[in-house]
Amino acid sequence: MKRLIAMFFLCLLSGFGSFVAAAERFDEQLRLLASEDFSTREAATKALYAICIENPSVIDVLLKIAIDPEEDVERVARVNEVIRAVFFKKVFVERGVLGIQLSEDYRVVHVVDGGPAHQAGMQVGWRMTTLGGIDLAAKSMEDVYRIIHDSKPGEVLEVELVKPGGGLVVLRPVVAARSTVRDDENVTLRREKSYQEWLERKREGVER
Repeated sequence: MKRLIAMFFLCLLSGFGSFVAAAERFDEQLRLLASEDFSTREAATKALYAICIENPSVIDVLLKIAIDPEEDVERVARVNEVIRAVFFKKVFVERGVLGIQLSEDYRVVHVVDGGPAHQAGMQVGWRMTTLGGIDLAAKSMEDVYRIIHDSKPGEVLEVELVKPGGGLVVLRPVVAARSTVRDDENVTLRREKSYQEWLERKREGVER
């Protein structure tokens, strides 16, 4: 219902036929954000950005998703990327990703469903020791993520990991492309901070 209300404004601007088409396209891309396929979620993120540029009124729907505590974490993260790109005039750039989060000792703490690491069989709790043939013993966390982000999509990045109980595992995930946002020259950190504070206030209000 809330989505239809937001979409109503499109009807006034572009006529009923194009309104229905835009509404269907918007809802379809929102649905695809929950896909188990990493590349499908990536494509949906870019498509939503394009829709929002064409029809800014639909941002209201995304804002409601961004503050909904019951929404999927991955979906909210991608919605927030679209909002930041539109509101703060940021631009999408592509970087290599494996779909993982690491702790300070290079232990895997999260594996994104459908991402390259997940498809290669990587599991939470395993500790990374080498990446792309590079020993991580003397590397910082920033170095590790730089190796991943600088890798080209489609490239095979060999990873050696140690299981919690011992035992070495060698995986060869295929690097995927992940769009992220970076500041345009005219964007200030204050505007980013303002949006983050707004999100926190709204979330607190929803949870109460």
